[in-house]
Amino acid sequence: MAAETIAAALRRRAANHDRVYLALPGGRSIAGVLRQLQDQDVPWSAVTVFPADERCLPEGDPERNWEVIRAELLRPLIVRGALRQQNGVPFRYREQAPDWGIGEFAAALDLPQGGTGVPRVDVVVLGAGEDGHVASLFPRSPQLHSSHAGFLQVHQSPKPPPRRITVSPAMIDTAAVSVLLFVGAAKRPALRAFGDPTVADDDCPARLATLAAEYTVFADHDALGDPQ
Repeated sequence: MAAETIAAALRRRAANHDRVYLALPGGRSIAGVLRQLQDQDVPWSAVTVFPADERCLPEGDPERNWEVIRAELLRPLIVRGALRQQNGVPFRYREQAPDWGIGEFAAALDLPQGGTGVPRVDVVVLGAGEDGHVASLFPRSPQLHSSHAGFLQVHQSPKPPPRRITVSPAMIDTAAVSVLLFVGAAKRPALRAFGDPTVADDDCPARLATLAAEYTVFADHDALGDPQ
């Protein structure tokens, strides 16, 4: 179960670090995993949760990834006292700022720097899209070859809205653990591409998950095409 794997990774990291950073995707496919995760044995007081990517929309917009994360994981944990509200760090879109608020977001997170100067994420969870994208790293996009260490701006997303921010490939590369999810029948082509050596990496950004020091891939019955 994906939630159990995420929880175990958080426990291992918390055993050796005072603060543990968990990056999560949004979207409908992650909701079930988040509901299961809230019931796992996790030292939540040591965990900082933030979005792996975000749509550049006003705060409170239901299409923001943060709204799913907050509703399905953070709010229940806060209500029962397992997590402090400040342990959840959203991205706040600043439309007029050149960096759209990324600098403010990074300062609020205060991610530790790895040995290469890349912000260190302990556990990054990535949900593969129908086209194999993860976070807001889309097939054949220039962001796939960015050497930037931190969060990236996406100016022309192939899926609306056009403006997004995302973890960089470098951040996935230096993550301690990545968990990649293929959820739903619509993800079958992406799952096939993920395992097909004839498909170029640029056509399957989901393979970025394999760059982390440790990674696990989960696919549900629908994505696998298995009978229930």
